[in-house]
Amino acid sequence: MIDVSVLKVLFDDDVMIRKYLGVFRGDVPTSLYELRESIKNLDWDNASITAHSLKSQLQYLKEDEVSKLAYEIEKRCEDPNQLNGEELHKILEDMADQLQSIVIKIDSYLSSN
Repeated sequence: MIDVSVLKVLFDDDVMIRKYLGVFRGDVPTSLYELRESIKNLDWDNASITAHSLKSQLQYLKEDEVSKLAYEIEKRCEDPNQLNGEELHKILEDMADQLQSIVIKIDSYLSSN
């Protein structure tokens, strides 16, 4: 099950929590696509911003492991001279796999009463 304890502090309203989860769930594919495209196009600024946004949203869900992967992408894109393309793609794919699991947990939460 997805951890909504931080969201409960922020919203104190199940309707808003569900709305946040729905929006996040809907944004995940777009964010991943944008991140992949930014990396492919060597647009490090946009990749860093997109990873930062994902990181922050994942922290609200207490998904620390995936948040750390987003942070790693964010930081690596801030210093393109130190980038290793293979490592970056591996981190991105690990993050994408874990995001799929989070989407499943969100779907489960949203389908429950």
